Amino acid sequence: MSLYCKGRGCPRTKDCIRNEGWEDYRKRSHKEDEQEGFATGVWFIKEQDCIESNYQEGAFYD
Repeated sequence: MSLYCKGRGCPRTKDCIRNEGWEDYRKRSHKEDEQEGFATGVWFIKEQDCIESNYQEGAFYD
C-alpha cells in the first residue's frame, strides 16, 4: 500500500514526501490521476485533514 497526497494548494507541498511520491508515480505511470483502492495499491490522504491536524498526518523533510 502506498499513501499519496496530490498537494494541491498545500503550503508545505515542496517539503512533503507523500506529494513527492505522487509526482514521481504520476510521471512514471503517465497518469494524471489514479483510482484509489486495493486494485491499484494507491491510497490518498486528504490534504485538508493533514492541514487541520497541524501536518501530523504528513511526512516531511526535516
